[in-house]
Amino acid sequence: MDIAGILGGLKDKVLDAAHFELLKNAYQLQEQNIDQLKSNNEAHKERVNLLHEKIEHLEKERDELAAEAGRLRQELTAVQPAADDGGAVSDEAAAVLVVYATKDATTLDDNVILQAVEFGNIELEAAISELVARDVLRLGSIAMGGAARYSLTDQGTQLLAAQYKRIREEENRKDERK
Repeated sequence: MDIAGILGGLKDKVLDAAHFELLKNAYQLQEQNIDQLKSNNEAHKERVNLLHEKIEHLEKERDELAAEAGRLRQELTAVQPAADDGGAVSDEAAAVLVVYATKDATTLDDNVILQAVEFGNIELEAAISELVARDVLRLGSIAMGGAARYSLTDQGTQLLAAQYKRIREEENRKDERK
């Protein structure tokens, strides 16, 4: 039995008509509020379910992207030397590697490299230090004139070979397009 029925039974016995109508209206409003809250609750449940589905979809997409990022990271490390920050070598360091490639040498004195690049001693030292830290170059010896002799490591040789292979492949693609 609903509250309005109970109140109806009490009308004129315990409650006068004015108080009865006030209580009846209050309980009817309360029932409407309860119905509205139930409706809102259902809507929120639906929204939560949709959000759970979206979360599952995004987690799956995140896992796929993480797998692809790992694959790309492996490809990158096969072409670039390892670095603490995972980034590519600086422009100056790349220019030093180009000197080794153009001279077709695995060992060069720092003064020979300095003559071939378009930057000064400080930039050259920084570039060489970067390549030594990345295990691309190593200090071989110091010549009588004070020139330091740097040699490509196995990793440096592989890096240059991979870069040349990529360049040749790009040139072949360009030739095929013509």
